Amino acid sequence: GGIERLVLPLGRELQTHGVESTVLAYTADGPFRPVLESAGIQTAFLKSGVGVQIVLPGRLAVELRRRRVDVLHTHHVGPFLYGGAAALLARVPHLHTEHSRELYDVPRRRAIGQVMPRLARVVTVSEELSAYRALTFGDVAETIRNGVAVPELPTPATRAAARGALGLPTETFVSGSVARLSAEKNPAALIAALHRIQLPNARVVLVGDGPERASLVALAATLGVAERVHFLGVRNDVEAILPAFDLIALTSHREGLPLALLEGMATGLPVVATAVGGIVDLLSDGGGIMAPDGEQNTLASALLAY
Repeated sequence: GGIERLVLPLGRELQTHGVESTVLAYTADGPFRPVLESAGIQTAFLKSGVGVQIVLPGRLAVELRRRRVDVLHTHHVGPFLYGGAAALLARVPHLHTEHSRELYDVPRRRAIGQVMPRLARVVTVSEELSAYRALTFGDVAETIRNGVAVPELPTPATRAAARGALGLPTETFVSGSVARLSAEKNPAALIAALHRIQLPNARVVLVGDGPERASLVALAATLGVAERVHFLGVRNDVEAILPAFDLIALTSHREGLPLALLEGMATGLPVVATAVGGIVDLLSDGGGIMAPDGEQNTLASALLAY
């Protein structure tokens, strides 16, 4: 996910300043763990059950003390709760980064958002999210935008190699999306847009996995575009896939400042995205076309324009 892809370059950069990083996970182990470890970032998995984990803060506090952690950095509401409690127990300073406001749709999570500044230094990834917190909770959160390294621009050779590796014909026009296949990311809108533009040489490539995958496969079949929608699943080599795209697309209902779009833009790709969250500021000076959330015709027109 986006958080893992943010933690990786953050840990690498911290190393250049003599700071060691350890990633603590508690919900599940996963394929990104060896990627972190190969970059010299320590990892630990504290296996936990389902539901509220009453003993987890204590276990995390033990890890913080044992590893002599100087500062804890958390992301999103769940890790804030468990990590925040652990930081109090271990007497460790706590920095918390908020990436999106979608989690505050639940009243009890809004209550958590209200107390965040009392327990941690809160940072957001976009001015839109800081403004939301100011309006909803009355606090002033510092904004530190997400960022990515800018690689060398793809050449015709790297583009051809990337397409060959994915089995994509050279003459096709590829709209790529890197996102979890979940309801809030709304990848169904991109498949529907592909159906609307009715161009046989247009393809959609979805990088990622999630609970909506089966329904998305069924949707593509129902709309008659199954052969033009490619599901790549979870990939740890996104930087090698991006050169195969003609544009980067994201059709989420809610967003903070998505790394997927930043990485696509850094590779020289134009953007087609819904006008939500930090995307509005990101594209305010150009770089892509935005469509209002739910405006299928506008989204299809944006793809067709490119």
